[in-house]
Amino acid sequence: MGMPRKPAVEITPDGRVYLIDNRNNKWRVYDICFGPPRAAPHHFKAFRPPHAEANNRYFVTPGGKYRSYRFARESGRDIDAETLNAQLRESGFPETKRFDGATHYTPNAP
Repeated sequence: MGMPRKPAVEITPDGRVYLIDNRNNKWRVYDICFGPPRAAPHHFKAFRPPHAEANNRYFVTPGGKYRSYRFARESGRDIDAETLNAQLRESGFPETKRFDGATHYTPNAP
């Protein structure tokens, strides 16, 4: 695996943004707007980062694995290597299907 390296950002001539993290993994970066006014209800639309109205940032590997970082109100939307790497570390695995409360386990429920 090798030594950890300093994260880097690559921006292609057509504007695609990539993060090479400190473990040398390459992630495509998208800014995501979920729901109205930028997308239909319960849908999302991807934008080229940085996008001021985004509420999430997705990191996607060439193999299709992805992680999601949810912006807080005070979160920076910069695309410098340190910011992106920190957001990747704080990101989680997004749900792949809609939540169904009827099948959700609730402790102490009859």
